[in-house]
Amino acid sequence: MNKKAQGLPITTIVLMVIILVTLVALALFFFSGFGRTSKQVDPGIAIAQCQSRCNRAKALAPYETDINNVKTKSGFCEDYDCNEYVECNVMLKEGNEAQLLKCP
Repeated sequence: MNKKAQGLPITTIVLMVIILVTLVALALFFFSGFGRTSKQVDPGIAIAQCQSRCNRAKALAPYETDINNVKTKSGFCEDYDCNEYVECNVMLKEGNEAQLLKCP
């Protein structure tokens, strides 16, 4: 019998598929953050950013009547629960006493 074309053995094809799947899994692991288990927070950076956001909130507060607007505009609760790092008291436009910014 005369063969006009040669084919690859089935074991070679299976081996190629296994290698391809392994390479794709490794690429996902390294490039998409697949290996990260939790978000690590550097306390020094968190304190500095929260203090900066508190200062921004103190500057905005005299022009606002709603504490939630101050939280949103200053970004106080954006990336961190800033209550864990700084205490931020602000004085609103029509308020006589300072209010503590609290993240939900």
